[in-house]
Amino acid sequence: MKWSTALENKLRGTGCFTDPSDTRLRTPSTGSYVYADVSVVRGEPIAHADATDTLTNPTVVVEVLSPATADYDRGKKFDLYREITSLQEYVLVHTDAIQVVHFSRQADGSWVFREYKGGNSTINLASMNCSVRLGDVYADLPS
Repeated sequence: MKWSTALENKLRGTGCFTDPSDTRLRTPSTGSYVYADVSVVRGEPIAHADATDTLTNPTVVVEVLSPATADYDRGKKFDLYREITSLQEYVLVHTDAIQVVHFSRQADGSWVFREYKGGNSTINLASMNCSVRLGDVYADLPS
């Protein structure tokens, strides 16, 4: 799967920055540190004052689910991510099927759930003003 590459290509020249390499993020309420598989920032990345290798303002976070991490990514980790006010979209990517779960923050702070299946499906990342066709990032799996 090539989520970081697909997002980087779509966002080139838009003022959005993609960090595909286990970026450490800090949550403001609990002060917890979590690692994202891919994070995207709209505008300038802001590092935490005490840790310059720690991002505080992701707009989109993508997690690739594995059997060992799926429950944590869907549960406690999502709880921690929701503390980050800049976070607008959370994407969970299945590895065993062409399937993506997408959560988007609404103006009232609630989150809307959408699910996409199959290589012809397209996920719209509204906060980034871009769309990603699942077939483009699941090149190794049949659609």
